[in-house]
Amino acid sequence: MKSIMARYLALPFLVVAIAGCQSGEEAARENLQKAFQEMGLAIERGDLEAFTAHYSESPLHLPPGAPMNSSRAEVRDFLQGKLGLYKIEDELTVRFSSDASMAYVFGTYSTEADPSQGRESVHGRFITIWQKNGEDQWECAVDIWNSEEPKFAHL
Repeated sequence: MKSIMARYLALPFLVVAIAGCQSGEEAARENLQKAFQEMGLAIERGDLEAFTAHYSESPLHLPPGAPMNSSRAEVRDFLQGKLGLYKIEDELTVRFSSDASMAYVFGTYSTEADPSQGRESVHGRFITIWQKNGEDQWECAVDIWNSEEPKFAHL
């Protein structure tokens, strides 16, 4: 199982491109890969501010079993003490809108049990939706994840 850092840094090799790749999409992909790499480095340093700087000012952040977060500050508060908890498991899928101004990233994750913290192991999936801001930088606008655990299937 690889760490989030390893997966963020490996993203350039894992991107699944839409057929007929155009130069605008190539530049968009490079910039999105850079954002992922910066987020991975922030995780490695434990730098929550740098990590959450990649979210939009008013994201739709939907953690499982918790209230929605709708500001960068709320995302930061929610992630306090959780940075690096999630491990990306498989290859990421990245798709771009036709004008390369939006993208989504889909993948799977796991967490390790830590009984001292009251945490159990979880396997799940996530999707993030990214958009370019007015400065042509990628920002995470939507972040949602859920568990693949059968005990949650009835919900």
